[in-house]
Amino acid sequence: MNEQDLADLDDEKLHHALESAEEMEHPDKLDLHTSADAVRALREHWKDSRKRAVRTGLLGLDQTLGGGLRAGDLMALAGPTGQGKTGLLLQIARHTARDGARVLYFSCEIEETESAARLAALERYHLPDAKDAVGFGDILDGKPSDAMTAEAIDLVEAASASLYIEQIPDGGTVDDVRAKVKALRESYPDDPLVVIVDPLQRLFVGDGGARSGSVARSMNASETERIGQVGLALKRLASDTRAAVIFGSDSTMQAASDDGRGSSSGLRGSYILSNAATSIFWLHVDDDPEKLVKKLDQERLEWARGVHEINMGVAGLPKIQPLGPKPAALECRKNRRGRRNVAIPLVSVPGANLFLDGDVVPSQVPGASR
Repeated sequence: MNEQDLADLDDEKLHHALESAEEMEHPDKLDLHTSADAVRALREHWKDSRKRAVRTGLLGLDQTLGGGLRAGDLMALAGPTGQGKTGLLLQIARHTARDGARVLYFSCEIEETESAARLAALERYHLPDAKDAVGFGDILDGKPSDAMTAEAIDLVEAASASLYIEQIPDGGTVDDVRAKVKALRESYPDDPLVVIVDPLQRLFVGDGGARSGSVARSMNASETERIGQVGLALKRLASDTRAAVIFGSDSTMQAASDDGRGSSSGLRGSYILSNAATSIFWLHVDDDPEKLVKKLDQERLEWARGVHEINMGVAGLPKIQPLGPKPAALECRKNRRGRRNVAIPLVSVPGANLFLDGDVVPSQVPGASR
């Protein structure tokens, strides 16, 4: 059957052709998987609700990921300290829980009280009758105490059926994370599962499994080795538990100064970590739109200005203006699920723990892969 024959097949004939491929017999002596085995696996994949794409709530990010987060994914959200990675990760946690996933958020830095206040600020912004946005710092301090803030807090509390927040103490290990995730998976074997670790750099290698105490200590003695091994452990966890795992990652000092242009990702522990990650996104935020443009090289100026123009239109919303919205962009540097070299325009509203997004804007780089 040639390409023209395939093009002329209608849906019914194509379905029959797939079934015929499944029924083909091969000599028993060949212990090899065939295209028929791949088709059977695809059909089973369609039936498995755990493997459906879970939407993040950011249209541009979901489009770039080919529909959303999928089981087995390991996604990195990188950038310098203070750019808003925690806020974006909590926003993704909220929306993926609303999209039907079980979400386990591991905080290695902020207290659970702050996580609750951030989520409440996010919920308050989305209330239909809300005319303004309230900063999470005010909610953390117990003000304002109006009815809308109380309603937002009630919504955060009600999300407990699907959103779990775990505090990782200083010195916590990736084995601690694994135990919690496995327990949740065993309790809900058929649900999509999203795991968020914020940030990965605070985790250590444990001495469980085949690792002795001396081996774990040796790995933890080198930051690069430790971070790389933690990343590999999270990748195995995603595969073993059929979860989508996202981790926040601080950048190296060099990457922070040049926006990571000196390496493929700018991640601390970058070589092993970059190899393990399914996708890597770099968060750019700046007070000055012109500075955001200047951070990018000559080939990306058109891309950056496109982000700038979209952001300035969205940032004019009176609802968020008092909280000082900032132009931002989420840049895809690696993506095994779809296009890379894509910039996702955002507006950061730090006080409200909120990011707003616009359309996907491809980087205008000659010959860049899509």
